[in-house]
Parts: sequence; C-alpha cells; structure tokens
Amino acid sequence: MTTIEFEPNVNMDLATLEVREKFLKVKPKLPKEIESPIIAHYEENDAPVMIVSLMSDSKTPEELRAIIEYELKDRLLKTEGVANIDIGGGRKRKILVEVDKNRLRVLGLSFNTITSFLDKSNISMQVGEIDKGNFSYTIRTMGAFKTIEEIENIGIKVDKNSALLKIKDFATVKDFYLEAESYSRLNSKAAVTLYIQKESLTNTVEVAKSVKIILEDFEVSLGGDTEMLIISYTVPH
Repeated sequence: MTTIEFEPNVNMDLATLEVREKFLKVKPKLPKEIESPIIAHYEENDAPVMIVSLMSDSKTPEELRAIIEYELKDRLLKTEGVANIDIGGGRKRKILVEVDKNRLRVLGLSFNTITSFLDKSNISMQVGEIDKGNFSYTIRTMGAFKTIEEIENIGIKVDKNSALLKIKDFATVKDFYLEAESYSRLNSKAAVTLYIQKESLTNTVEVAKSVKIILEDFEVSLGGDTEMLIISYTVPH
C-alpha cells in the first residue's frame, strides 16, 4: 500500500486523475501475476480513529472475537462520537442444525416447518414499558436460545403414539463457525483487530481519548494471557 498525502484545499478529483496518469506510466514494469492495483482517495474522517489488536497464548481468535463482540463492542458504540466498529480476524459463531432428510420425510415434516419453529422459539424483544415514579422499566420477552440442548429439545409435534417429537429426533445441532471473512496477524501471530471510526463532525482527539479509557479498563479484565496493542492512534496534525 502506498499512501500519498495532500495539502488542504487541493482539488482531489484532479489529484486522483494525475496519480492515475503517473501510475499508467509505470504499470508495464509491474509483475504480470499481481492483482490489478486499485487507486482510490479518502478523507481523514473515513480512516479509523484507532486500530487495536488483541492476541492470546491460550484463547483462539474465535474466542477473542466473541469476547470483543459480547463484552466490548457495545461499550465502544455507546461512546459519544463513535460511529462504527469493524472487526477483522476470527470466525463468527453460528449454530448448525443438520437435518436428516429421510427421517424428516418419514415423520411427515418439511424444512419450512422446522425453520418456522426455530424462528418462533428464538425471540428476545421489547414488549413495553412500565412507569413507576421517576423510573421507567423496560419489559422484554427473553426467549432466545442459550444452549445447544435448548434447541435440541424444541417440540415440533406429537406423533400418533402421543410422543412429543423434538429437533434432536431428526437433526444434529452443532456449535460451529462461519467461513472466515478476514484474517488478522500481528508480529506473525494470529490476532483479532478492531477498526474504530468516529462520526464526521466530532472532535478526533476527544473521541480517541474516550475510546482509550474504555480500552484500558477492558484490558484489565482480560487477564495476563491476552495482550492488547494500539496499532494506530489517529489525531489531527
């Protein structure tokens, strides 16, 4: 990656055009087997205000990613001025339900029926509020799956012998991962990296300071087997 910085008030459309023209002159000298280079321009606000990587000797990248998604990401997104957080490295968790088609056919069930029961049984939603004095209490239905066993034991229908058919009677439920969308490595070790972007009109320094305080507090809870490094800390020149 080659980065070119320009002075303020430069016409970026003309600058991009000039860079493309210069590049075309040297393109024949590049190896033929490389991917086609991409030339693009972006403003400072488009770049992450901070890039942070986590590594561990005992936790897998998937475990690190889960910790970040469930324990850190929401805290950062609630920080004033933080617009978005991208995570690189580690695979996202998914629950895989492998259905035995032959068994399903014998039981007279369809895939749509199974999908519908899974959707209806996995619900966590706000249903209302109760105002009491100076306080307002949110009411939620807590029906989201917490364990593999809960999914396996979902009742689908009662058979002719009055026995309740469950998911585990015709399917195998596995704790699995999605295909990797990205890889992250730091100092040749597997890592999980956060790319933290700020809102365009907020103060870069103030956002970075607030984020850094949260990260330092979070690092204390990680334990000695996990290392957190700030790779890039963007502040105005």
